[in-house]
Amino acid sequence: MFSVQGTQGVRQKRRYNYRFLRYYLWMLPAFLLVVFFLIVPTIQTIILSFQVPQRVSVSELRKDLIQIFSETGGIDVDRYTLLQDIPSWQKGVALFQEKYHFSYKEKIEDTLTVNDLAEISYTHLKEKSSIRFGIDHYKRMFTDSDMLIAFRNNLVWLVFFTVFTVSFGLGFAKLLMNIRWAPIAKTIIFVPMAISYVAAGVIWSFMYDKDVQIGTINALLNFLNHVGRYFRMSSGYYEGIAFLGRPETVNFALIAAGVWMWVGFCMTVFSAALAALPADVREAAMVDGATPVQTFFLVEVPMLLPTITVVTTTMVINVLKVFDIVYTMTQGGPYGSSEVLANRMYRTAFNEGNFEYAAAMAVILFLCIVPVMIGNIKSYYIEESQR
Repeated sequence: MFSVQGTQGVRQKRRYNYRFLRYYLWMLPAFLLVVFFLIVPTIQTIILSFQVPQRVSVSELRKDLIQIFSETGGIDVDRYTLLQDIPSWQKGVALFQEKYHFSYKEKIEDTLTVNDLAEISYTHLKEKSSIRFGIDHYKRMFTDSDMLIAFRNNLVWLVFFTVFTVSFGLGFAKLLMNIRWAPIAKTIIFVPMAISYVAAGVIWSFMYDKDVQIGTINALLNFLNHVGRYFRMSSGYYEGIAFLGRPETVNFALIAAGVWMWVGFCMTVFSAALAALPADVREAAMVDGATPVQTFFLVEVPMLLPTITVVTTTMVINVLKVFDIVYTMTQGGPYGSSEVLANRMYRTAFNEGNFEYAAAMAVILFLCIVPVMIGNIKSYYIEESQR
């Protein structure tokens, strides 16, 4: 009897181990995807952000070349001899602890511009650049004027985009709660969520066009101007406003396009949360003499706080990594006045070729998003536990 029970215990233990192993084998592909496409790239980006290449910049070479040409008066001189007199070239030679020689010599003719020579020299120096580790990129980030503008714009997006999307979403959800044609209205409001960011950027670029024959908003303002002239409330012709070409209006124009896209998502979530509220609570408030407005703000909104927190943190995450609309509509212009962190990171990496500095921006952006994500997950679990 004892041996039979022992055999059954061994079998049960083997079955348990098999189920345990099978469970983790099913999880293995997802785990590998997370490791190779999230953890490893994150670690590589952090390491790259601390790398400070020691190299001569192409702008420095170009400046020295222009000075040499102005001093020599444009006389014919071979490239090797010329480069020995360039301060930035000597800096590169001292940096690499060796003297670089071109494989051939040729005279600088009219077809070879200063920019061409600077690019050629920079390419050779870049191939032999050395690397040290430090926090120079992070120090530069808080003194760089372009980055300070990007930080400021992200803060503007964070405040206005989050406030408008959450408040409009909650307002639409409440107003359309008991209306017969509510499904049609909700569908119209939610449709922008089905449009890609690039398509939305193109649509709003046309809407903001300064030409009153093309731009929808300027056409509307022009119509109002004509009405005002008819009633003698305004004078003169309306020339149109370049919403995307003026630093004082471009950020708010971009935020309006972002709100248009995301307010439907907020409305859908709040509509589901309002429908889940118990009806007897509203009835009790009405019996006590509360008006519909008082019932909404004093009864329903406090009960929706977990949902409001989840939606708000989701909008904050979206606004911190906003890129598509800005890049499509303005590419950070005019004069960098609409730059945000993600767009600045992209331009630094792929337009300027400074991947180390862009990696530091990515780390800062990641550090800003992680606490919000953690708060979002905690709020989600709190809301689920209360149901």
